[in-house]
Amino acid sequence: MLKVLLRTTWIQLVLIISFILPVNANPTPHETDNSPQLLKLEDTVLLELNEEEKSWYIKFKEGVLFFDGWNTISHKILSVFPVEAQEEKRASVQRLGIKIGTEWCRENEIRKINTNMLKAWGSRIREAVDLGALETETVLKEIETEVDLILQSDGGSSLVTSES
Repeated sequence: MLKVLLRTTWIQLVLIISFILPVNANPTPHETDNSPQLLKLEDTVLLELNEEEKSWYIKFKEGVLFFDGWNTISHKILSVFPVEAQEEKRASVQRLGIKIGTEWCRENEIRKINTNMLKAWGSRIREAVDLGALETETVLKEIETEVDLILQSDGGSSLVTSES
């Protein structure tokens, strides 16, 4: 339990520090996961995962048959924002993905984020993207708040209780 708490705290600390890092001011259109500072952050977080967790995290990021991964979702999210706002959004979207993915990839018995939560959040994001930037921003903030509360809790969330 202490090891899990320390690891979760360490990942949260890395994410907090990442807000201090400078972000590339001249993004290219397909740079969602290629900003050097953000890649460094993700590489650091991945060092804390075992091989099975890394495998599941990659599935979360890249997707699997019939399910989009966070990379595809991130591109869809960013597409609704004006170009001048995309770099700032890119950083926050990647941080959210790292928070969700690094918790979801853990063993079922100890993780706080389950597949049903991913499905529910994915549906909300898709609906928001269809409605535009304002709704997308609102939904992303809501999901981030939910994720933060879940990660700070002692057990699972009551937001979605059954696992599939």
